[in-house]
Amino acid sequence: MNTCPRCGSTRTTKYGHESRTGMQRHHCKDCGRKYSLGTLFPSKFRITDEKFDELREAFASGATIRKAAARAGAAQDTVVRVFRRLREGAA
Repeated sequence: MNTCPRCGSTRTTKYGHESRTGMQRHHCKDCGRKYSLGTLFPSKFRITDEKFDELREAFASGATIRKAAARAGAAQDTVVRVFRRLREGAA
């Protein structure tokens, strides 16, 4: 299931494709943000939707970086990067 990186809503629709990469774009019906996974992470740092959702839940619950990494099966550097992106999107 696709969730908005800004507000966490699951009310999203497909919104075409990026012209250069061909990646699927999405539009959030609640906050209006248009995004794709490519806009969230450079391709060499791309993570799965499931892992991103796990990290978002860990961020919301106030988990430490080490615990979030263990919970999602991700590297600590990845967790730091995702937490920063989530914090920036919440501001």
